[in-house]
Amino acid sequence: SDFVAQTPDGIANIMALNVVGNAKLVDELIKAKKLAPGSTIVYSSSEAARGVKSFGFPAPSIDSGSVDEFKSALDGTMYVKDKSYETTYSWAKCIGTLYFSGLARANGDYRWVSVSPGATAGTNLLNDLGLVQRLMFKMLAPIMKLFGMAHDTDAGAGRYLAVVYDTESKYDNGVFYGSKDGKLTGDLVDQTPIFEDLGMTSYQDNAVKAVENFF
Repeated sequence: SDFVAQTPDGIANIMALNVVGNAKLVDELIKAKKLAPGSTIVYSSSEAARGVKSFGFPAPSIDSGSVDEFKSALDGTMYVKDKSYETTYSWAKCIGTLYFSGLARANGDYRWVSVSPGATAGTNLLNDLGLVQRLMFKMLAPIMKLFGMAHDTDAGAGRYLAVVYDTESKYDNGVFYGSKDGKLTGDLVDQTPIFEDLGMTSYQDNAVKAVENFF
């Protein structure tokens, strides 16, 4: 599968795009002093990081949460039996979220928050799905919006803005915010009670080590 095919740096394509590239960009910006201390760094995560059964995205089945386990997810060698987009994307967003949560404890000069835009119509996410799934979601998109199961790009972007311009201090450093369990729109809530692995500090620390191994 193209999702797990390796880049010249030995990273699975989907991980390079959703995890390592983001992490490396932020790392270089900080080293170059392009981010002022106190800045908010938002990682664009997804409810897929804790699983969305209704859309076929399974919660990542983390075994030991070791550096080696996360490295195998990042380089693609983990995906022997299941190389589907849904599984690899869920793992990518999970590791990315763990990584940025780990940095929230390791680097107090910045505010690190992961945010999901929710089920947002009009993005390119569907382009990576199979033909049947793409057609199905495109046909269902208007109905999903009508029944509050999806929202437009303004609503998705509004979630990022709510966290960046958080004048009421509603959104805590190092936390992943997304939709309530069973939903993909609506209020932003802490995702850790939905998938407790996201709050494991040992997993977060090991995700940082695994990701930075590919810098």
